[in-house]
Amino acid sequence: MAAALLMANIQASLRTRLVLGQPLTPLAEEIDRDIQANTPEPVYVTLFVATFDPGSALLRYINAGHNPPVVWRRDGRLERLAATGLPIGLLGGRGYTEGSLTLAPGDVLFCYTDGCVEAMNERGDMFGMEALEHELQAAGSHGAAAVLSHIDGVLRRFRGSHPADDDATMMIAEIKSEVPRA
Repeated sequence: MAAALLMANIQASLRTRLVLGQPLTPLAEEIDRDIQANTPEPVYVTLFVATFDPGSALLRYINAGHNPPVVWRRDGRLERLAATGLPIGLLGGRGYTEGSLTLAPGDVLFCYTDGCVEAMNERGDMFGMEALEHELQAAGSHGAAAVLSHIDGVLRRFRGSHPADDDATMMIAEIKSEVPRA
């Protein structure tokens, strides 16, 4: 229950601050301070938050200790968006750095929770990041829904009868068309 309330608080804070146009670095730093100041015991949360400007095709992001989202370029290359700071609330006050990259039509941003890469099978093997990246490339460019369905199916088959220890949440965003330049 405490974890659900913490997440609801963070989501509300993110929504408010993003609507007000707060830059990502101070946004992450303020949430970091809020968590440390307002939770009775040490807690931390991984967080990936990004904004995309369709006019410039620029993705700006903060990765506070979350599993590295993957940008799947239309030419087949994969780029991991590494952490730009520690998880929110963990050793607070260390600061965050904003990352950025330009996306092009056909590029895909794939975000996922640790339940995807840490999924275990009956033998105790972990699925892992390399397998996830391999399956992303194997999914081909059949659209976002097909990629999510493929990865979900692969994870279910990998786990077999082993129960899921954690949620395996995935999100995909695809750049569909050329961005008009001003």
